[in-house]
This record gives sequence, C-alpha cells and structure tokens, in this order.
Amino acid sequence: MNIERGTRQDDDDEGAGYGKKLIPEWSVAADDQITLAGLAVVAALALGLGWSFFFGDDDVDVAIVSTTIEEAAVAEDEVAVVPTTAAATTTTTEAPTTTEAPTTTVVQIGDVQPAVDPFPGSITGVNEGAVAVLTGFVANQAESDEAEAAAGAVEGIDSVDNRLVLLEPAVLEQLTASGVLGASASGIGTDITVSGTIPTEDDRQPTLDAAAGIEGVTNVIDDRLTVSITADLNALPQVQFATNSAEILPESFGDLDAAAELITSAGDDTRLEVQGFTDIRGDDASNQALSQARTESVTAYLVNAGVNPEVLTSKGYGETEQFGEGDSPEALAANRLVRFEQVS
Repeated sequence: MNIERGTRQDDDDEGAGYGKKLIPEWSVAADDQITLAGLAVVAALALGLGWSFFFGDDDVDVAIVSTTIEEAAVAEDEVAVVPTTAAATTTTTEAPTTTEAPTTTVVQIGDVQPAVDPFPGSITGVNEGAVAVLTGFVANQAESDEAEAAAGAVEGIDSVDNRLVLLEPAVLEQLTASGVLGASASGIGTDITVSGTIPTEDDRQPTLDAAAGIEGVTNVIDDRLTVSITADLNALPQVQFATNSAEILPESFGDLDAAAELITSAGDDTRLEVQGFTDIRGDDASNQALSQARTESVTAYLVNAGVNPEVLTSKGYGETEQFGEGDSPEALAANRLVRFEQVS
C-alpha cells in the first residue's frame, strides 16, 4: 500500500504536464496553478489596458505618433499650401485699408508762393494750413483778383485771405491832396503812372515825390502831368468892360483871342470856370448880377473864337471876394475882374 501510493505520487510529479506544478514550491494543485496563472494574465492585461486608457501608454503613444507622422508626411505638401494662401488672402484683404489711409489722414497742400510769383506786384503767398494768405502790393483790383484766383487753385487750399494793398487808389488820393486837378493813377504792379494838372511847374517834382513816398510804390511815371493853363490865362491883361456893363471893350479882344488859343491847346479834357468879381460899390444883388453877366460875355466870346463850349462854365461871385485892399482907385480896379479857375 505504501509502495503503490508512492508510485502514484511519482507519476503525478512527472506526468506530461497535467499533474505537474508550474511553481513546485507553491502548495497548490497543478491545475489550480494553471487556472490562477490564467487569471493573473487576464488581470495583468486588464490592468495594462486600464492604465493606458486613464494615464496613457508609452507604447500606444509611440504607435499613434508614428502613424500621425506618416500621415502628416503624406499630407504635408497639401497642408503647407494652406497657410501660404491664407496669408496672401489676408494681405489682399488689408490692402484697401493701407491704400485708403493717406486719403483720410494726409492732405497734400501745394506751395502758394510759386502760384503767385508770375503776377505783377510785390506779392507774398504763405500757407497757413489750408488757407492761403496773400500780402504785399499790387496796382489795382484786377491784379489782386488774379493773384487770389491763382492761390485758390493751389492743391489743398480751401480759402484765400487776401490782404493785398491796392496802390492806384492810394496814389490817386495823394495826387488830389497835392492839388492835382483831373488826377488819375494807373499802373502795373508797383509801377504807377500819374496824370492830371498841377497848378504850376514848381509843383511838379513835389507832387511826384509825394506819390513815390507811398508805401509799396517803387516807381512813379509822369505820363501827362501838365501845368494848369490858369496861371497863363490869369497872367493876360484884364478884360475891360464898359462902365457898369457886361459889354467887352475892343481893346480886350486880342487878349481874349490869346486865351482861346491856350484853352484849345490844353485839350477838351480841360475844364475851366470863368469867374466874375466886382468891387464893393453898389448893392450886393446888383454886383452879383453884373459879375454873372460879364462872365457870360467872356464865355460867349471864347466859344466864338473856337473853344469847345463843354470846356467852359461861368459863374459870378459879385463882391464876395476882394483881391485889392482899401478903396483906392487901384484897389477898386483890382477887384473888378474876370479870372479862370481849372476844375476837375
């Protein structure tokens, strides 16, 4: 019995795997060890898959990365084009903003000075933002308007502040103050031409100097600044009349003929007033009427001698102005006269 049991044990230990233990030191039957080993493997696999699911697995990551790299290598050419096209599209979309920016933030304004340089006069053109400021001197309003129009046409200029000084009116005012009759002033730029009638030749240079002294005037041209003929007319012998009458005595005919020549030579632009005066003898009304009648007689004589009637006017002043002092025969004779005064 003991021998047989021992023989069976030996058979179990040396059987072809069925009764053989996987782990001899483990006091568990061989078939139970196989079952437990299988469960351990299943548990290990389950644990490994769960770990990879929650915490990742290097081997799985490597496989995924490897696959991703291979797929990316195949699609790299196609994907690489997309950023380039997108960048180009973005640049094209932003281009209008870049183009429109100067028109809304930067205004080009041209220089005013070159625009007014070609015009006559002394003109300074200054840019004050979109406003053109003009200062200096020109001859007349027409020149001022032309310069203003040129400045206003400069690119970017919205308005013109025209401060140009007109020289013709200023010179004309000065000529009148100097006693020039029929004065006129015309010019180009700062060169002004003057004309009119001065009382005497001695008045010529002072008159020209006064005009040249006006600020802005660079040159005064004496075009037809003539001496008044009144000095020559009044230098002729006095017209003689019959006593208390407007009748001209024959002895004065020659003097009146000389006066007619002077007046005619002065031209039809000349305007003369024939003035009559009396002494203080007699009443005022009679003296006024007598002086008026005598001037009309002289005017009629001159017209008959060839003077343009539009040149002459006549006016009697009676005894309102006395040229001789006292009541001496000489003083009384000095107050009975006909004289000429040039008028504008």
